Amino acid sequence: MNDRRLALLLALGLAWVGIWGAWIPHPTASLAQNAVDLAEWSTFLLDVRSGAIPLAPEILRLAVTLAIGAAAVGLHAVPQIGLRWLLRILALAPALVMLPPYTALLTPFAATGYRMRLIVSVLAFILVAAALLLDQLPDRPRHLIAAGLSIGAIVCAVGAFNLLRGPFSAHYTDPIRLGIGGWLFILGLAAAALLLVTPARMPETS
Repeated sequence: MNDRRLALLLALGLAWVGIWGAWIPHPTASLAQNAVDLAEWSTFLLDVRSGAIPLAPEILRLAVTLAIGAAAVGLHAVPQIGLRWLLRILALAPALVMLPPYTALLTPFAATGYRMRLIVSVLAFILVAAALLLDQLPDRPRHLIAAGLSIGAIVCAVGAFNLLRGPFSAHYTDPIRLGIGGWLFILGLAAAALLLVTPARMPETS
């Protein structure tokens, strides 16, 4: 595996770690929120419940889903197929946490309040499964797909955070700023997208 592939895997790995890091930092651990927690707790905000920003939690969850998809496609850089798929399955961990309660899974079309959440969460599983087909593509189109997913995840993450920062500020004594987890997520995906679209060629893997 060459240095460029290692750099890509490191960038995607940092973005994945960023999902679990603090997006809203706070000295009190219970008030620090990672991306999944932020999406969950934002559903209780008055601004979300009143319909002012109803889709903000799902936009943030979509950012996580697209990042999982980018990682799944980018993990083609791992030449060992067994290890590649093990990492892809591990990458799905945030999607498992984002799934709605099991009662909503049993009645997905009846649970209106969880419908969008279910769709966004299941999309992560679809993207990982699609990586099986995308592995058969030449490097260039596969790289562009992974880069597109990375950029989409960044746009959704930044947009959702900006929508939620104001409403959350009412519940914190200090101004809300993006934490280390959010920065790792954004910068990791940005680095991955840059590596994927730059002209230097990565050798084909099987």
